[in-house]
Amino acid sequence: MTARDLDDPYRSNRLRSFSEPLWLPGWSERSVWGYDESTQSYFAQLWRDGVTEAPTAWLTGMDLMERREQVAILVAAVVGISLANVYAAMAR
Repeated sequence: MTARDLDDPYRSNRLRSFSEPLWLPGWSERSVWGYDESTQSYFAQLWRDGVTEAPTAWLTGMDLMERREQVAILVAAVVGISLANVYAAMAR
């Protein structure tokens, strides 16, 4: 537990860690987005079709992605599709 946790009156409502598929054209079904409770940050792991070793792009960072809108904007920039299409993929 951190000092940030103690100062948060809504701690019981905080997000829990999760990982969801991110279905994007030209990108593998292994691509995911989610939230890491330990870093209190959203993330995305993007695997281009045919890539088997490591994710093509791994987006994460405590200061960078505190809101899911931030991860959506970065995914749109990396993948080269509209923000609306990224939101649609995240909502599936």
